[in-house]
Order: sequence, then C-alpha cells, then structure tokens
Amino acid sequence: MKGACFLFAAITLTAASAALAGDGSDSEFRCGQQLVDLGSTKTEVLQWCGEPTEKMDGEWVYVRGDTEPAITLHFEDDGTVNRISAAPLD
Repeated sequence: MKGACFLFAAITLTAASAALAGDGSDSEFRCGQQLVDLGSTKTEVLQWCGEPTEKMDGEWVYVRGDTEPAITLHFEDDGTVNRISAAPLD
C-alpha cells in the first residue's frame, strides 16, 4: 500500500510540475553566448543582448523574430532580473 501511495504522489507531483512549466515563466534566456538568468543586472543584459525592443515599468521585452517567442525580463527595484517570461507563439 505504501508503494501505491508513493507512486500516486510521484505522478501527481510530475503532473503539477508539467502544468506549472507551461505558464510561460523561465529562469534563463540566452543572448548570443551569454545566459541571462535571475539576478542578472540591467548593465549585463544591455551588454549581452543590446537594447530591448520595448521598455515599460520595470520590464524589458526582446522580440526575436517570428519563430521565437518574445521574452520579457522583469526587474527588481535594484535593477536585477527577478522573472523571465516568454510570450506564447501564435
């Protein structure tokens, strides 16, 4: 019985993880050879990725063409990345 409970819990956690992974959030974003991740600074992002397509209220948007999702970097007040999200492709 313990094995069945463990298996059920493992399946439930796996399904929940898969569902959360589809929310458009990510923890990193590649710009050329560099990897923007949580904690990266605005200065680093500018050096690695160049000017964003759009800047608005603590968010920078990078549009990477028709075949890649647009990436939004969300910044803390101290200028570090605290969230990275990808827009769904149509």
